Order: sequence, then structure tokens, then C-alpha cells
Amino acid sequence: VVTCSLPLAFTNVLNVLLTPAPLQEFTKACAILGSLYVLEPICTLLYVRQATRVVQAYLNVLKATAFQSVVSRNIEFFDREGPSNVANLLTTSFGRVRDCLLANIDRQRGVRALLDCVIALSILISTAPQLAWLFGLVIPIMAFTVNRVSATYQRTIREESTALTAEASAGGEILRNIREVRSFGTEQKENDRYGRFVARSGAFARRVGMARGRVEA
Repeated sequence: VVTCSLPLAFTNVLNVLLTPAPLQEFTKACAILGSLYVLEPICTLLYVRQATRVVQAYLNVLKATAFQSVVSRNIEFFDREGPSNVANLLTTSFGRVRDCLLANIDRQRGVRALLDCVIALSILISTAPQLAWLFGLVIPIMAFTVNRVSATYQRTIREESTALTAEASAGGEILRNIREVRSFGTEQKENDRYGRFVARSGAFARRVGMARGRVEA
């Protein structure tokens, strides 16, 4: 509300300057504008601090729950997936959830962006109703389309990075335990397991290429 009110307050100051008005009107307009400029960073600080605390509390609960679920799995699960891959998957997954939640605290995304759009559209309807319907239809559609394409591209890049990390972890784990692999004669099994990681990372690489093409198009 404060952010969207700043242009109106600045416009009010200009109107007072351009039209004959008492000094009290100019003083009042400047006081309102100055108050909004002071309130805007204070409100932003309070909101970001509180939202960050909520996100961190949620992540702590999520981490504890996910770790308990993983620890309760049977040994065959760790033999099939590999302890290093499971640990890397947990770390990258928590990081992606954290980045997603914190990104939505930003002014350009999440609740703040939605409120800015609603308030700005309300102001536009009250000041220029004919333009409001045009901008209210065209801009959200274009913004949503660009946002979805960009989000898909970024998500695909993260998935490719996770797949490459899992591939490297699987290869490193096999080589670190090469004595056990040779002793139990499981070379083919480990080769097949590593091959699945390679195929998965290759599939994500192709998806990244497709997503990059859509972004550049």
C-alpha cells in the first residue's frame, strides 16, 4: 500500500506546485510524501524479517521430518540409491525449497507482488477506467507467460544440476568402494546403476536445451 501510494503522493505535490494553492497545501503534500518515504523501508524491513523467520521455522520442521523418514528406510534403499546420493538429494532439495520460499518474499514475486498489482489496478481504475481494462488484461497475460517460461527454464537447470551431482556422487562412491565391488563381483550391477544416472542427466540436458530454445524464442 505504501509503495503504490508513493506515485500518488508525488503527483499531488506536482499538482500543488503547478496550480495556485495555499502554502499549507504544499506543506501537507510534502509531509505526506515524506511520511510515505519513511514508512516504506520500515514496513519492508518488518515484513522481510518476519517472513524470513516463518520460512526458517518451516524449513527446520521440514528437515527434521524428511531426515526421520529417510533414516527409517530399509538397507536395500541405501544400497540401491547410495548414501552419498541420498545425502546430496536432501541437501539440494532443502536448498531449492529454501530458495523458492525466500524468492517469494521479494517485492517482484509472491504476496507482495500480488498486492502491488491489485492496488495499482484499483488506482488505475479510479483514475483512468478505459486504460485500466486494457492494461488489466494484456499485462497480466504477458507477465504470466514470461514468468512461466522463465520458471520452467530455471527449474530445468536446477534439475540438470541435481542429476549431474548425483551422477558424480554415484561414480565417486563406486570408485571409493572398488575393493568391495571387486570382492562381491558386482561390477555389472554398479555399471548399470551408474548408467542410469548418466541417462538421467542426459535427459535433463536435452530438456535444458528445449527450455533455452523457448526462452530465446
